[in-house]
Amino acid sequence: MLAPPERPGRRRLGVAASALLSLVAAPTCANVLGLGNPATLADGGGVSEAAPPDGGSCALKPHPNPNCQACLESNCCALAMTCNEDPACVSGVDCTIDCGPNLSCVNDCFTMYKTNAAFGAYAETCAASACAQQCVVDNPTCKTLYACCQAAKSTLEAAIFATCQMTVASDEPTNCQTILDTVQGLCADGG
Repeated sequence: MLAPPERPGRRRLGVAASALLSLVAAPTCANVLGLGNPATLADGGGVSEAAPPDGGSCALKPHPNPNCQACLESNCCALAMTCNEDPACVSGVDCTIDCGPNLSCVNDCFTMYKTNAAFGAYAETCAASACAQQCVVDNPTCKTLYACCQAAKSTLEAAIFATCQMTVASDEPTNCQTILDTVQGLCADGG
């Protein structure tokens, strides 16, 4: 396979990639963002479950935004566990998280996965109605990071782009600014 031609800014990409990858050496996004493992859940029925190995309290991997995760655990745990049993539902949830502040993208995910009953029950019936306020990315710094990552998507390594998406979804301004400081030169180049 031929290597892509050397472009101006590729050297800077390597430096940015190294810096950003040093931030993502931890095994899970929650750890990357300094969120640690979510607390175990005691739902309304009094059942307490330890977090599964992937860190998700309700079977799905934890949402990068701790306020959103807490709302989902409180309101949608049983539906999340059902969703986790269905790979298409899990893909639909990942799709919506990856959209960050782009509500048009979120709507596209809902349209793409609308025929999946588990996704409809979890994402549309529960998460969107009970947790929309907690789960929508509205921090200006995180929105700027989202735009930057989208502009530089073609030049970012997959792991770095995934970190951008998860950091945006955290809606935590300090984390978003840290990543933005690392990749901003790439989006200024137009990707």
